Amino acid sequence: MAKKSKTIELKAHERLRESRTQATSMTLPLAVHRKLEMLADLAQDVGASRADIIGTLIAEAELSESLEGRILAYKKLTVGDVLGPDEPGDRAADNVISIEKHGPGRPRRSSASSQ
Repeated sequence: MAKKSKTIELKAHERLRESRTQATSMTLPLAVHRKLEMLADLAQDVGASRADIIGTLIAEAELSESLEGRILAYKKLTVGDVLGPDEPGDRAADNVISIEKHGPGRPRRSSASSQ
């Protein structure tokens, strides 16, 4: 038996941060997740969450045919393309990027942000 869909009405003038939410779960390549952590560090001063960052990127994305090309380009990226030469961490002579992997759950706020 198919589930019956439910219509939800959203007010067009309502701010996103005050509108209804939908939980999502996604698995990201570790290099992309590390980049998200780097973006979160940069956006720490404005109190942005990782959901704010992902939401910002999705909200600003254009709904156009160029999305297909961007997805194909994304699928061809390498770890080095995402993290680039500026990624802090050890770089071995064999061109390996080492990053610290954290456990599941919300990352702790740095001590500088809790003051």
